[in-house]
Amino acid sequence: MSQGTAAAAPAAAVIDPDALLLFSVDLQGLTVTEGLAAYGAPDDPLIPIAELTRLLELDVDVHPSERRITGRIGEARRALVVDLGANLARIGPQEVTIAAGDFAVTPSEIYARKTLLEQLLPLKISVDENQLTLSVTPTEKRPYRRGSSAWPSARRTASRPRPPKRS
Repeated sequence: MSQGTAAAAPAAAVIDPDALLLFSVDLQGLTVTEGLAAYGAPDDPLIPIAELTRLLELDVDVHPSERRITGRIGEARRALVVDLGANLARIGPQEVTIAAGDFAVTPSEIYARKTLLEQLLPLKISVDENQLTLSVTPTEKRPYRRGSSAWPSARRTASRPRPPKRS
């Protein structure tokens, strides 16, 4: 750790419990959850990154205490590094400046606005405000967690039992 004066962290949005939105999340026509808790305005809600990436089996780790997100995304497995303290994200060689208020941090989660998530992850997210549904469409092939064979919907259909080991 350096001994110098640390720069002030960018202003994060505040999670307002009264602005709770309970979304259903669809991935290519398959419902992956009927209960994703988000906050804020229905047209650009603050979405829990760890929960969403877990549901979609993306290779992303969220570290709220460090105000960081790391992972590998897309077919090229580009490095994803989000440093909320520096107000900056890097996706491979591309830099994305994070505006104050586009994220919120709690002790167990980092939330990001839908518009920011679409910049960080290879996803397009459509919001149906009346039905409270987030429809997720991948924008690249194979952006999933290491070790998985496909998006969750395809993986469930393709899973087969392993043959027993021979002695």
